[in-house]
Amino acid sequence: MMERDLDGVRNLLENTWKPMLALGLPVAIGTFFVAQPLTVVLFGHEFVDAGPLLQILIWGSLPILLINIPSHALNAADRVWTLAGVFGLSALVNVLVNFVLIPRWGAVGASIATVLCEWLILLLVTLLVHREFKVTFSLQGLWRYFLAAAGMALVLGLTSGSGLVLELSAGIMTYVGCLLLLGYWRSADMLAVRRLLAQ
Repeated sequence: MMERDLDGVRNLLENTWKPMLALGLPVAIGTFFVAQPLTVVLFGHEFVDAGPLLQILIWGSLPILLINIPSHALNAADRVWTLAGVFGLSALVNVLVNFVLIPRWGAVGASIATVLCEWLILLLVTLLVHREFKVTFSLQGLWRYFLAAAGMALVLGLTSGSGLVLELSAGIMTYVGCLLLLGYWRSADMLAVRRLLAQ
């Protein structure tokens, strides 16, 4: 696509970040609310103290998800060394922030530093794809995602302690149900996804 269809690359970048956000939000919110029981189920009671760390670290999953496609586009545009610089800068910032936060908050500080650096990478990659491909990131329709996320968070809070499977099932059904009730199926975002899948 880089060689024959730059407009197509731009459209791909502009139309995929919202669906990726729509996928990432329930994962982050769900994991945040069930981090402790999820850690126990996966690794045993001896790792129960890792729950609060997972609650922090899961918020680094959103930027990782959101940079996935833009990173491929930058690689295809032969911006490998620029990307290497972004990740190198992030690693340096991570080390420096760890020097500040770890003595004060230990593992919690290290988790916060990691998440901050993931968001820094997202910011820098966003600036790069804007400069390289003239991509614009429309905020239109984001209210649906945030209202659905708020509904999911509310349900997860109300069902807390009722069992991992029930909590996650109720949260996911609430998120999907809210998106559908708010007209996501007929939205411009969904139409863009359908067009992309049809290519």
